[in-house]
Amino acid sequence: MRSSAASDVYKRQVLSKEFWEIVKKDLTEMNYEIIQLRFQENLSYAKIAMRYGIGKERVRLRVLRSLNKLKKNQDIQIIAEDWYNIDVARSLREDREEI
Repeated sequence: MRSSAASDVYKRQVLSKEFWEIVKKDLTEMNYEIIQLRFQENLSYAKIAMRYGIGKERVRLRVLRSLNKLKKNQDIQIIAEDWYNIDVARSLREDREEI
């Protein structure tokens, strides 16, 4: 029998795997990768833009459009809404740091 802590870790891993499968299914490959870089690796728009050779504002637009699309999926709506709010706050902080 698993301990409660081990069970919680297992549940988070399974939910995480299922969550990312839903995200991947809903987005284009590039947008999926950008969302992973933004939220799993916590990269800034500028670093993601350098990686793909596109402008920072283009990355920001891809993230926002992707999150808006994900918010329409009932299975992950709450997480996508949380990410949207987190991303807006991070974006503002990143913009201030660049000044």
